[in-house]
Amino acid sequence: MWVLITIAIIILVTLWLQTSQSSNSEPTYPVRQGNMTFFVNGHRLFQHYIEDIRNAKTWICVQFFIIKNDLFGHHVLTILQEKAASGVTVYLLIDQMGSRTLAKDKIEMLKQAGVQVVYSNRFSIKHPIQSINQRNHRKITVVDGHIGYLGGFNVGNQYINQGDQFSRWRDYHMKLTEEIVEDLSEQFIFDWRNNASEPISIPRSELERGDTRMQLIGSSSGTLESTFLQLINSAQKTIQIGSPYFIPSKQLKALLIEKLKEGVHIDILYPHDSDHPFVKEASAPYLHEMAKYGASVYLFYRGFYHAKSLIIDGKVADVGTANFDLRSLYLNEEVNMLIKDETAVKTIQGYFNRDLRAAMPLYDAWLKTPNAFVFRIKKCLAWVLRPYL
Repeated sequence: MWVLITIAIIILVTLWLQTSQSSNSEPTYPVRQGNMTFFVNGHRLFQHYIEDIRNAKTWICVQFFIIKNDLFGHHVLTILQEKAASGVTVYLLIDQMGSRTLAKDKIEMLKQAGVQVVYSNRFSIKHPIQSINQRNHRKITVVDGHIGYLGGFNVGNQYINQGDQFSRWRDYHMKLTEEIVEDLSEQFIFDWRNNASEPISIPRSELERGDTRMQLIGSSSGTLESTFLQLINSAQKTIQIGSPYFIPSKQLKALLIEKLKEGVHIDILYPHDSDHPFVKEASAPYLHEMAKYGASVYLFYRGFYHAKSLIIDGKVADVGTANFDLRSLYLNEEVNMLIKDETAVKTIQGYFNRDLRAAMPLYDAWLKTPNAFVFRIKKCLAWVLRPYL
């Protein structure tokens, strides 16, 4: 009986949540020219990241969904603290739920050193359900207006392959330079304004045009779905999707099936092991259905696959913070980079294809682990919970 009551409550909450809409429209950005360095390993990424932070001269903007209350999380925060104490202006925007484990005394030390710290999407009594579920999932850093970072990595031991649960963490992240950095700054200012009591003004930098055509795409409250639909609809030969969670909307699922029937080849790369309860059970029916219609579904087993990518015909790539699931589509605030330069896309596709070689095809036993009965029960619960996973 208690199970039925719980399910009924969750359904009611879901209906309540669906009536909530965000009042803040996302800014739009033009196609820019920039330069990109692509990372798939957290240890190498944060070597560059920390060096750039240490070399900052005037200001630093840092935004993450998760900063862990662990050794590496404290290491990065200590560097920001030192930069603020040296006179560099430091803005730190972190999601209240994602970074909820951060010690209060560490936050206080940051503030005392001069770091301006703001939590995004704080709990609201007026909108309790929406404020809990709509998370700011973005990861953006801008240094002196000349260097930017964007991608899937958060900050903590596990992201540099020193975690207890996953010994190897696979993700995609970009270091960006030249004129595209201006839009990263604008996106950070937008988020700061929506969450802080006072807006900030960041000086503009003189930026050159880079070699790669790209476009920043911010999304929230359902705006991401149209981007994915347009990209997938444009595919003529191949679609490659990488995501740690695969729970597409009805429209996206229908379009993917339509593309398969048209003869478009689809690769889906998904982690073999899950990092959250019920995520596998929610994704498995969709993965199974995609495979049934002819998609090639692969399970990455050399670590945890957390990367988010959508590559169309080897010509256009979408990489960023958004997963291929309902939470990223309809709830979270996300930010992706649409890359429209074939040379850069081939680089990204090369890493994706290498990850495919470190994966195995979807197999029946995986769909029923730990056993068929338990899986069916968890799958029913996961179906109800799928908007939140």
